[in-house]
Amino acid sequence: MTSVLITHRDDDDGSTLTEQELVDALLLVISAGHETTVNLIDQAIYLLLTRPEQRAKVGTGAVTWAEVIEEALRFGAPVAHLPLRYAVEDIDTDAGPVHIRQG
Repeated sequence: MTSVLITHRDDDDGSTLTEQELVDALLLVISAGHETTVNLIDQAIYLLLTRPEQRAKVGTGAVTWAEVIEEALRFGAPVAHLPLRYAVEDIDTDAGPVHIRQG
């Protein structure tokens, strides 16, 4: 994905990405992957700590870690735990005539 973004940045067809747009896109990809991974690990740990019989199966090898991850993904998808972000008041930005309304 990084290579595609860099290639698109360097295109000569007028649809190029600026350096800042490239950096912002890459940071979004990295942070989005981090956030969902953290929430998946959190969900898997919570499920194992609150279900000792399942934790015991993992401890004995009856259930693999791959199965734990699959079940954690099925039971509670990580994106369900992302914080909602919205404007709590009207905001005027410095980046041109952009107005973000409350809510």
